[in-house]
Amino acid sequence: QIDEAIRMNSRIRVFYHTKGIVLCKLALSEKGRDMAMRRMVQSEESFRTCIRMYSKDVYGYQGLAELYCVWAQQLESEQEAADYIGKAEEVINEGLKKANIKYPLWLESAKLQEYLGNKPSNLIALEKAVQDTPSSIISRYLLGRAYRKMNHFEKALDILRPVIENYHDEY
Repeated sequence: QIDEAIRMNSRIRVFYHTKGIVLCKLALSEKGRDMAMRRMVQSEESFRTCIRMYSKDVYGYQGLAELYCVWAQQLESEQEAADYIGKAEEVINEGLKKANIKYPLWLESAKLQEYLGNKPSNLIALEKAVQDTPSSIISRYLLGRAYRKMNHFEKALDILRPVIENYHDEY
């Protein structure tokens, strides 16, 4: 039905948002890894189309960030999950810079934080991500936030210092 709606009028971005949501649900319900990945990529493209159509639309960013977060939660590999969490935070950061409405993105960021807090092994993956790519703002932000939640304030400051000093526009 959503494909038919898009064929009827391909300039309505809410159709692409809806398609992204449907494909996300399909990706999560697929039993086979290949088909699930295919649906995830299709969902991602639908949300990206929505964002390309209007870069200030918060719901495209929120939908894409949610896709990455829920996808990460069903992965077995901690490193791959950390990569998708990083992608989610990148999308949230981009949306916070461009979107007119910001609260859905802050809510999505809070969901990510809750997920990370529920899986302490993610801390190891985040530490490795910062070691592998020290210039990654998102990896540093996620690790710093995790340290802060654990009351390791000095570690958080050490990890975040380069971001604070060099990237003043980051959320």
